[in-house]
Amino acid sequence: MRPSVGKASIRDDYRIFIEFDNGERGALDNV
Repeated sequence: MRPSVGKASIRDDYRIFIEFDNGERGALDNV
């Protein structure tokens, strides 16, 4: 259930998880 590289995926917890091309993953709160 990992988002594609460079794509943003919206989870049920309303948070956006983004995985970058360098393999680093970040989370953004959808406020």
